[in-house]
Amino acid sequence: MSDIENRLEEQLLQYTYYYGIRNSNKDKQRCYSYIESKFAKEFGLDVKFDKLSVGISKIGLCIAGNLDKADKILIAPLDTPRKSYYKQYSYYPFNEKKSDRNHMLAALINGSIGVLLTAAVCWLVYLLFKQFWLSCICAFVIFLLYLYSLRNIFNFSSSAPLALFTYIAAHRRKDEQIAYVFLDHSAQNYLSLKLFLVKYKKQCERADAVIYFNNLAHGQHLVSAYKELDKDKSQFIEACEAEGLKIEDEGVLHCFESSSKLMIMTAAERDQSNEYYVKDIRSRRDKTVDVKRLKRIGDLLIKTA
Repeated sequence: MSDIENRLEEQLLQYTYYYGIRNSNKDKQRCYSYIESKFAKEFGLDVKFDKLSVGISKIGLCIAGNLDKADKILIAPLDTPRKSYYKQYSYYPFNEKKSDRNHMLAALINGSIGVLLTAAVCWLVYLLFKQFWLSCICAFVIFLLYLYSLRNIFNFSSSAPLALFTYIAAHRRKDEQIAYVFLDHSAQNYLSLKLFLVKYKKQCERADAVIYFNNLAHGQHLVSAYKELDKDKSQFIEACEAEGLKIEDEGVLHCFESSSKLMIMTAAERDQSNEYYVKDIRSRRDKTVDVKRLKRIGDLLIKTA
C-alpha cells in the first residue's frame, strides 16, 4: 500500500473536490463507483447496494463489508445538502424540531428567491419584447440556472466521515470486523438512519457498536450520544479518553426506537442554551476540516476494532 493511499488528506481531496457534490442521482452514482473501486477492488471487501422504502420513494445505500459478521457498524451520510441563502442556518443534531424549523426556513427563503427571480425575468423580457412565450422560456431557463446554483461545492462536513471510512478500510483491508454503511438522504435528518436500523435490526443488535458519524470536519466540541449503551461499555470512547481526545456526553437518544447499540458522534459548537449545533453547513464556509482530530479518530477506530 502506497503512502498516498494511507494519507487521510488524499481521501479528503477525493470526497470534497472530485466527488464533493452529491445531489443528483448522477452525482451519487459517480461517488458509489469510487467507493466500490476502493472498498471492493483495493480493500477486498464485499460491496452491495440496497434500497430503503419510504412510501413510493426509494432511498439508496451502499454497504461495504459483512453486516452479519461485523463487530462494529460505521454509518455516514452519502448525500450533500444544497446551498442555503438563509445565513443563520444551523443544524442541531440532537434537536430534530429545531433542525426541521431551520430547514423549512431555508427552503422558504430559497424558494422565494427562485420565484421572485423567475417572475422578474419574465416581466422584464415581456416589457422589452412583448412576446409572452419568449418571456416564459427565458424565465424557465433562469429558474433552471437558479436550481443549478444551489449545488453547493463546499461540503467538508458531510465528506469528512467518508474520507475517514476509506482511511480506516485502507489499513484494515479484508477485515470483516468492521462494516461501512454509506446512507443517502441522511445529511440533515435521521429518517434514513431510522429506516436502516429497522431493516437491519438483527445485524445491528448483534454488533458490539453501531456508530453514526455526522459532521466530523469542524466544531469546537466532539460530542457523542447513545440510545441505551452505557458510556463505560464503549471501548472506543474509553480509547479516546485514554489518548486525551475529549468527547462530551450529550446523553440518551430519545428519538430512536430501534437499536440499543446506536451511538451518534459529531463535532459541533455549543450555543447559549447549551445546545450543540453545526454551523457553516449549506454554505461556502463549509470548507475547513480539523485533519489532526479526524486522523486521531480514525487511528483509534483502527486500534479498537
